[in-house]
Amino acid sequence: MILRVIYNIYFLIMTVLKNLRTLILVLLIGLIMTSAKANSSIESLLESGDLYLTFESKGRHSGSCIRVIAENMGDEFILTTIAPGRKLAAANEASQDIIITQEVILALSPNQVIQRDIFGFCGQSQNRNPEYESRYYLGAMADSRTIKIATYLNKHRLIPESDQQAAIWVSTDCHPLSSINRINQEGLDLIKYTASVYGMPSPWYSTEHAQTVDQLFSAKVNRVYGEIPFQITQSDMIHIVIIDDSGRIMKRLISAKYGPGKYTLPVDLMVHNWPSGAYNVQFESKNHGTFADYSFNI
Repeated sequence: MILRVIYNIYFLIMTVLKNLRTLILVLLIGLIMTSAKANSSIESLLESGDLYLTFESKGRHSGSCIRVIAENMGDEFILTTIAPGRKLAAANEASQDIIITQEVILALSPNQVIQRDIFGFCGQSQNRNPEYESRYYLGAMADSRTIKIATYLNKHRLIPESDQQAAIWVSTDCHPLSSINRINQEGLDLIKYTASVYGMPSPWYSTEHAQTVDQLFSAKVNRVYGEIPFQITQSDMIHIVIIDDSGRIMKRLISAKYGPGKYTLPVDLMVHNWPSGAYNVQFESKNHGTFADYSFNI
């Protein structure tokens, strides 16, 4: 009985201490938030001179590619953020600007200097790669669609960097939506989201593009790949061909008899020797003629 009373007293004391620590922490945070320049916009802090930022390239155009040195010039605590979708403008106009895709939190005590890496992607594939330690400046927020895509990437940070870059280029450089890779679910979800942002249908295929020495991105398509679902209602001979916009057959994929059911056609085409233009994957049955068409562009 005595042991139980002692245990209950001990438990009560520990609970009070725990709640007291929590209360003190909340009060301290509240004090900081009310007495400091907390949650101030990055623009207002820069305009007032309370915050000074220096941006330097790490010699890359994607991923953790920019370094920011932040200095609190005042005598009050600063808490602010650089939001996804913010542009970083290159001092050298020939170099690529960067679109930030991961939120940067800056918390600085009075007169403190901190350094943070910034995660983002090139917004101008036609420009040259930034040189190491080249200067950048805080630019304006991007357009609303680019901000939506950058915010999505901030929430889905495990998407491969190459696919994140492709999604940014869709928005900033009008690259085809098919340039986003679809080999995993993250890529497929990114394609669907980007398509929804632009109000366009999600393509059934992806494209791999030629690599050149002097360009980050080439419009020349080397490969088209994807999967096409189709359904047969009764046994029939099925022919699947690829035709160009003039109706010329470019490739015969399948000539076989199918029974009733749902099927998926894997498509993987090397098209580096094909002329640029529109093509169709055409499904024909012996008894019913053409029953499906799936277009793609190279």
